[in-house]
Amino acid sequence: PLYKEASYKPYIIAAMIFLAKSKDPAAALKALEDRAQKRKFC
Repeated sequence: PLYKEASYKPYIIAAMIFLAKSKDPAAALKALEDRAQKRKFC
């Protein structure tokens, strides 16, 4: 997939970056879910 195909959709671009950086995306997402850390909002 190309960035041009994603247009200006930040969630698509973020997902593409996550998939490119992670060897096992499913395990990485599961680890984030298991950690259950609360998100901080400004």
